Amino acid sequence: MPAGPVYGLNEFRRLMRTLAERAERMLACDDVFAPVVVEYPVPAVDVLVDARLDLIGSWEAKALRSRAGLAGAHLLYDEFRRALRSPHWSRLSAQGVPAPSLLWTTASVDGPARGVEYAQSCLFPGTTVALTPDALEEFGRRAAVTGPTALDLTDARRMAEALAWCGIRLEDLSRPDATAPAAG
Repeated sequence: MPAGPVYGLNEFRRLMRTLAERAERMLACDDVFAPVVVEYPVPAVDVLVDARLDLIGSWEAKALRSRAGLAGAHLLYDEFRRALRSPHWSRLSAQGVPAPSLLWTTASVDGPARGVEYAQSCLFPGTTVALTPDALEEFGRRAAVTGPTALDLTDARRMAEALAWCGIRLEDLSRPDATAPAAG
């Protein structure tokens, strides 16, 4: 069952709490909790943040363009791992509730090559990457996948701090339509 998309860490945290509460209710009723896939649209986060940076217009803001999506993905993956290790999700897992997984969507307005760059930076254990057919073809041509991506929290945190300096908080990003993320 798909959930999201989520754009920021706070949306993700709310969604994970909602999913855990739903799982607990279903367990209490002996219902089956279907596996959930949480979507994070990497290029859409870039588009959202880039629009705000363009309004700022400074050279500092321009230097940050097209980097928020990947920084957010790395921070979100770290939060995802922590959430699944929490006592709450550990207890649910022990009761047979399948852990949510992450789906990185990478359809970029900048074309298939950029989608491949997003994908190659988000190959983390327990996650799935969605590519457009053209990006999948490009991904195959590159044939450079060697295994999981190294999580770069140092760079992601640096990027989050630089964006915060511009008044953009990655953790507070939300869907452009400002509605809460769909939980299924």
